[in-house]
Amino acid sequence: MRFAFIFVLLAMVAPASGIAWATDGPADGYVAEGVYRKTYGDLAIYAIADRLGRLDFSIVKGLSAQEIAKLASPSPELDKTSLTSYVSFFLIKSPAGLFVVDAGLGQADMAKTLEKAGFSGEEATDVLLTHFHGDHVNGLLAGPNPVFPKATVWASVVEDQYWLKDGAGGRGQNAAEKLAPYIKAGRYKTFEPGQEIKPGVKAVELYGHTPGHVGFLFESGDLEFLAWGDVVHAYLLQFARPDVTMTYDVDPQKAKETRAKVLGEAAERGYLVAGAHLPFPSLGQVKKGPAAGQGLSYVWDKELK
Repeated sequence: MRFAFIFVLLAMVAPASGIAWATDGPADGYVAEGVYRKTYGDLAIYAIADRLGRLDFSIVKGLSAQEIAKLASPSPELDKTSLTSYVSFFLIKSPAGLFVVDAGLGQADMAKTLEKAGFSGEEATDVLLTHFHGDHVNGLLAGPNPVFPKATVWASVVEDQYWLKDGAGGRGQNAAEKLAPYIKAGRYKTFEPGQEIKPGVKAVELYGHTPGHVGFLFESGDLEFLAWGDVVHAYLLQFARPDVTMTYDVDPQKAKETRAKVLGEAAERGYLVAGAHLPFPSLGQVKKGPAAGQGLSYVWDKELK
């Protein structure tokens, strides 16, 4: 995959004025620079800011530069040729273990990053990969060494087939290198979408962006939390126009069908969602928006009721 992002180190500040988060205890909120904690039932969710960069207009399919500017205006994230691009990953502490959802780009000192959240890589029990692009798997290693040496790394069987089997030695080389120590140690497993990976943690089929792209649905009593990976890349555009795709979507038609379905279900069910490319802290809810020329539109809401 060719990334068209220009990444710079991300320094996060306190939430913008007017954004109120429901919390279940004094520990919730920004616990360190670039680390946000949210209690959700018996889940403790940590959003970790990995990188901030720019998403060039040339990556966006189905919209002209003028249409992009109109949809995104007057956001300060917009300039003449690009939009702000976020990369985050997540830690979820649940009764079933400590889960890492994706591992980011791996350009920062992961040990220090995890330490800011109050954890070490050795504590992770499971790493759940939504897909094999570099901004989701590169953080699995620090140099040649596994960052999560005691964890089992999970990926969908379809993603495994596309990158590691069919794409061996070619498109899958980067993922193969990052996964190699885990495979050698017997700490790599595949699953079928719909499979319960651990109690209260289920894999959800979200194909399109990549052939085996998935999300992970965590359940806590009546509460649901979906970590959806790359369902949305440019939230200022794709909530209003779910039909808009990116050049690095392997199957653009399937990607937009998946996005429309997931946004509709999230708005209808009202559950908490996390997305790797949503504005930090990358947690919130999807709300229905006005009817648009291409069908329903949606709104990203970081304010939890």
